[in-house]
Amino acid sequence: MNAGTVQATRVVELQNMLTNDDLANEEEYTDILEDTKEECGQYGQLLNVFIPKAGEPGVTKIFLEYASTDDSSKAITGLQGRTFDGRRVQATFFDEAKFANKEFA
Repeated sequence: MNAGTVQATRVVELQNMLTNDDLANEEEYTDILEDTKEECGQYGQLLNVFIPKAGEPGVTKIFLEYASTDDSSKAITGLQGRTFDGRRVQATFFDEAKFANKEFA
């Protein structure tokens, strides 16, 4: 399935931003969460940020839930291909039902 056929959702999945080491320390985890809320809140109304912890399904990914698909689309446009700690960020839409059910594997 190519990117052109993916249906827009209010949830964005960010990959290639974090490593397990980034999430090992509770203080660093909190810093990452706050920074993500601040940075990604610039694209629109951010309702929820979920970052799975080490050992949880979806670890090293970041999930952003926006109020509208307009906002999530802006976030993807703004974040896609940016470099974070030398790694290229991948930003894609994520299934809202899976997000609601915490199916991140």
